[in-house]
Amino acid sequence: MMKLALDLSRELYFAVGAFQENRPHSAPVVETPEQVWLYEAIGGHWDKLAALGEAQIAHSLTQSLEMFISLDPERVFLRVGDILRTAKKWGYQYEQLGFDLVLRIFSTYLAEHPEIFQTNPECLRIMRETLEIFVNAGWAAARNLSYRLDDLFR
Repeated sequence: MMKLALDLSRELYFAVGAFQENRPHSAPVVETPEQVWLYEAIGGHWDKLAALGEAQIAHSLTQSLEMFISLDPERVFLRVGDILRTAKKWGYQYEQLGFDLVLRIFSTYLAEHPEIFQTNPECLRIMRETLEIFVNAGWAAARNLSYRLDDLFR
C-alpha cells in the first residue's frame, strides 16, 4: 500500500504540472486554468496522502503544493505544515533536498505572505513548530529563518 501511495504522490507531482524542467531550483508556477481546477478537485486527498508521513511522499506532496502558494496561501501553508510534522516520524527533516525545499517555501511565505502569520495564529504556531523540527535536526539556516519571525510583528 505504501508503494502505491508513493507512486500516487509522484504521479500527482507530474499531473499538476509541478515538474517544470525550465525552472530548476525555482518554485514551479501555475501556467494553466486546468492546474487550478486540478488543485481544487484533489481537495482533501492531499491531506489523506500527507497523513502517511513517509519521507518521499512528503517531498512529492510538498513540491506539488509549492506551486499553489500564490493561489491559496493559507490553506497550502496549513497542508505543508501537516505534511512536515507527520514526516518527522520518517526522518524527513534530515534530508538535504527536503530542507532546501522547506527553506525556499518558508522564505517565500515570510517575504510574500506575512499576513497569514499575523492573522492566523495556527499558521504562526505551525511555522514555529516546523522550524523547531529543522533546527533540532541541525540546520543552521532554519535557526536563522526562525530569527526573522519577530520581524512579522514590527
